[in-house]
Amino acid sequence: MISLDRPLWLWALWLLLPMGWGLARMLWRLRARKARYADPELFAEMRVRIPEAEDALRLGLLIASFACLVVAAAGPRLGGSAGGRLPGEVPSLVVALDVSKSMGVADVDPSRMEAARGRLDVLLDNLPGWRVGLVAFADDAMVLCPMTSDVSAVKTLAARLKPGHAELKQGSNLETAMQVAMGQLRGRPGAILVASDGEELAGEVKQVVPELAKSGAIAYALGVGTTAGGRIPDGQDLFGEPTYRMDRAGAPVVSRASLRTLESLAKETGGVFADAGKEGSAEDLLSALRTRWGAEGVAEVGRSLYQWPLFAGLLLWLVSTLLEH
Repeated sequence: MISLDRPLWLWALWLLLPMGWGLARMLWRLRARKARYADPELFAEMRVRIPEAEDALRLGLLIASFACLVVAAAGPRLGGSAGGRLPGEVPSLVVALDVSKSMGVADVDPSRMEAARGRLDVLLDNLPGWRVGLVAFADDAMVLCPMTSDVSAVKTLAARLKPGHAELKQGSNLETAMQVAMGQLRGRPGAILVASDGEELAGEVKQVVPELAKSGAIAYALGVGTTAGGRIPDGQDLFGEPTYRMDRAGAPVVSRASLRTLESLAKETGGVFADAGKEGSAEDLLSALRTRWGAEGVAEVGRSLYQWPLFAGLLLWLVSTLLEH
């Protein structure tokens, strides 16, 4: 089985389309000039020569050389186990933290957001040497901290987040959160930890499961909240008393956690689900992460094949240079 160490490089192959179009346009213009210069029957008897075929061949070789070099940069590898870290590769974790207003519900002590943050602090304190990133999400998602080995920076930024984050459109879209988190892993295997109450007001998180499997990423879930739910805080009144979101009939809107959604996501991708309302939830996630992404999670190296497309690309470039001279 052939895998790629850096599959994102293959996006550069889209550049072949404008290159091919440019080559076709050049050949068309050469033929048009040739037709204007003389009648085709007379042109064969003239000593004027336009190296149309040679130019097309040289540029075609350059385009083929570019394609080979892109494949080499993608790091093709024969054999080796898919979905594991390469030897020497630092394990990666992307934390996707729900900042929708429902995370302010106090059906767990002191609130869903505070409970999630407390478990995350315990988890991150025990992952020295890992590369960690932070994504905040509601109806859309944003990267608050790119991948870094400075775990304290991730904790600091997470501590500043509050339910109803002003920079994000409110709602709850787990699908978008997972897509943004996968972008931080850049096509390499890694862990994505979703801390959320599981409410899905938009998108379908199950749609990203095939993409996770393809990239070698595994989803872990930290569920916060209860199925009984609670009222959604919506600011304070003039006397400093909390106010709550109301529906059109004037009744309080109740947010109920959907932990089954998170549990299903973790199960389908080979990850682990933990309920933040239970003791030892952070420790359970920590044990699962260490087992999967520690020494046991290192992939078989296999045989690197980048030398072959690299050699082919350089050879094609050399041939095109010789044709030019």
